[in-house]
Amino acid sequence: MRNISLTSSNLISKKILFIDGLSRSAKSLLGPIIGSFKKTYPMQHQNLIDNLLQLLQINLVSKNVCKSLINIFLNESIYYLNLSRNVNFRPDDNSSVLKDKNYKLFIKNLTRKEGDQIINQIKKDKKLPIYMSHDLLSVVDLLEKIIPDFRILHIIRNPIDNIFSFYSKYNKRYRGKKYNIDNPRFFSLAFKKNEKLFPYYAIKNSNFFLNLNNLEKATYYYLKIIEKSQIKYKNFKNKKKIKIIPINNLVQNQNDIIN
Repeated sequence: MRNISLTSSNLISKKILFIDGLSRSAKSLLGPIIGSFKKTYPMQHQNLIDNLLQLLQINLVSKNVCKSLINIFLNESIYYLNLSRNVNFRPDDNSSVLKDKNYKLFIKNLTRKEGDQIINQIKKDKKLPIYMSHDLLSVVDLLEKIIPDFRILHIIRNPIDNIFSFYSKYNKRYRGKKYNIDNPRFFSLAFKKNEKLFPYYAIKNSNFFLNLNNLEKATYYYLKIIEKSQIKYKNFKNKKKIKIIPINNLVQNQNDIIN
């Protein structure tokens, strides 16, 4: 079995764009703007690529397995998107297709017959797929090995605003005397240690992390990921694939940033 090389067909033959940034960095503000262009799909949420690349980094999954699973995911997500299968129709969600320029098409596609004609249409349209990610800049060297023709728009936000926003959202979910992310709503990679679940970025300092209050935990997350991302970006040779966008610039100079 070790000599078997996994592979899969490639449905997406052009660039893939990631709207990347730490949790609560305002990716949901930029994503719909880019998704409104003529030759783009609406931004889709995903956790698989984020989690697989973190596993690849610590050698818990091979490059071959990682690449095959991600390719299958990309094929399936674009195929399903063109059938309005597994798409978000919740009107208040930022990722809802009801907010997309082609929302009527997504409603119409609910009755569309599936088959190879969908694949042919996808290849003919050549639209740009857009995915939201969280910590891809921190593993950008590995991303290039798996998806060579990627592009990243990495959003950065004032660190105080970012940390407070992250803390405000998750404090209610995880508050209490005993910290435990054993919750099905936690979709990021976690490891079990001493009968507790820890996020992947805290596993090396789990005892120290456990003694922090929730605001300190949010700060720990921010500092760990941003430090790692800065190092990876500094050492990454193909910086043309990455554009760093301060969210304040987007808010104040929309036309310049969008152009």
